[in-house]
Amino acid sequence: MSNITWDHFEVQRAATDAAYASFALNGVSLSSPATGSKAQATLNEKMQGLKQAIEDMSEAANAMSAGLKAADKAFEDNEQQCKVKITKSARFLDNSMKGWG
Repeated sequence: MSNITWDHFEVQRAATDAAYASFALNGVSLSSPATGSKAQATLNEKMQGLKQAIEDMSEAANAMSAGLKAADKAFEDNEQQCKVKITKSARFLDNSMKGWG
């Protein structure tokens, strides 16, 4: 069985990178050059598909960033709750062992 670790700083860096990718993709501007050819309609259609693909990638990167941030927060919250429970159980054990010495 392998150990699972959570590196807050790596997760935050990945979330920031995904947010930056979303921002960069969102800023891409494409337009069909006027060719004057019979294939202009096909070119326009392909460019529209490319624009849609870039928009979809931007949304996916943004969702990854949000998901990483939410998972990081949930992990941190869970870690804090476990820390409190462990501290309480240690105090209970210390108190329950006092009369045994």
